[in-house]
Amino acid sequence: MVFRSDLCFQFHLFNSLQYEFDCSEVDSLPDVEFLIKGKKLSLSSKDYVVKEEASGTTTCYSGFFGRRRLTESSGSLWTLGQIFLRGFYTHFDKANHRIGFAKIRH
Repeated sequence: MVFRSDLCFQFHLFNSLQYEFDCSEVDSLPDVEFLIKGKKLSLSSKDYVVKEEASGTTTCYSGFFGRRRLTESSGSLWTLGQIFLRGFYTHFDKANHRIGFAKIRH
């Protein structure tokens, strides 16, 4: 994932790559789509940008963390954690070894 450099800057946190944004620019950030089994699952910037307030200052940053590959042959690895899951109803169908997603309407 690449964000426009005029809207954010990169910073490193615990050996991962993360992006911080000017909070006034959050509405202009693009939606992020995941293609899973041929289905597009989309998150808006309001879904994936985390806002934190501390000492009277608001900071906005991406809830996605870029991880370095374990090996050159390991390819891309995504962990669909809280940022992804909070935007979708998730059904874990253990009997049939599958997971289903449905967009949550706010």
